[in-house]
Amino acid sequence: MWDRHHSIEGRCAPGAARGAGVLLACVLMLTSVQCGSSEDPPEAQDPDPIMVRGAEATHDFGYVDPESRHTARFAVINDSAKPLVIRKTVSNCSCLTAESVPGAIAPDGRRTVKVVYQSSEKRRRYTGHVMLLTDSAQRPSVQLTITAAVGLSIEPRPAMLEAGVITLGGERVTHVRLTNHADRPIRMLRGTSTRPEACKIGVPQLSIPPGRTLKLPVTIRGRESAGQRTALLRLHTDAPDQPVVEIPVYYRVATERTEAESP
Repeated sequence: MWDRHHSIEGRCAPGAARGAGVLLACVLMLTSVQCGSSEDPPEAQDPDPIMVRGAEATHDFGYVDPESRHTARFAVINDSAKPLVIRKTVSNCSCLTAESVPGAIAPDGRRTVKVVYQSSEKRRRYTGHVMLLTDSAQRPSVQLTITAAVGLSIEPRPAMLEAGVITLGGERVTHVRLTNHADRPIRMLRGTSTRPEACKIGVPQLSIPPGRTLKLPVTIRGRESAGQRTALLRLHTDAPDQPVVEIPVYYRVATERTEAESP
């Protein structure tokens, strides 16, 4: 039923692992995989800081439960010969705040900024920004972006696919993974693409069990003229809260084979 491109992977989803029945199913089906505890820690924290050398940086929390608190740490690096003073912070959402903001970063130094995200009860794909305003004319602001899938049944990984360079006339197959965080099976219906001649995804009409992950192939062909390209994949499901899952795909078509690089 499953070929080498379509496979169900045993991974217990954070939302699904809370139900006792789902936890039992995880144990019976995957004795070698340990499911998460019935209680989450009060706050999830990214273990390693995201290095920020330029004007922006992004952290994706992936799936998070509604009304939960999460923390990401950004290490802002000052490569200049003068101190970099952070004058103030501005957030576009009351649910996103910057804490432990340093007043100044020494030359060739770095300081950590903690960004805290408090998800709401609304199930959605979230994107928010915290802006660090500085005294530098060369680097007047640093934008820290946070994304998350709040309580959504299906979580795609990666949420955005960077496919690298495709040789003109060539072809590459890569993969995305869909995790079911719901407490019931979710059936995949079909997949569509805004560039079907160049980028498509294989979607079997099968169900993803609760807490499991489905691996799907994405085929990219260099059938267009050279240059940067973007496609949008749409995966249609029977999930009431998420009938369509969208995954943007970015790639570049190269004219010469020597230009092609691995993604």
